[in-house]
Amino acid sequence: MFVEMPFDPKAIFGRVRAPVIVTINGFAFPTTIARMGGLTFVGLNRANRAGSGVAAGDEVGGVGRLARSGRTAAVPRG
Repeated sequence: MFVEMPFDPKAIFGRVRAPVIVTINGFAFPTTIARMGGLTFVGLNRANRAGSGVAAGDEVGGVGRLARSGRTAAVPRG
């Protein structure tokens, strides 16, 4: 599932594939804007759909902001 961006991210963020923090229904998650087939969008995986409470076909409003720092990930110890 994806949410189409209602603006040109290159004009706002300086590039299309910008890392952003998206908030939908109070649920925030990091993602990257994508462009494919003439559409500019952010994808919502299963966890982000569940956290934001949206389903396919829902009309949603949200907020996106540029992620200022790089993403971090916990490295498993082994």
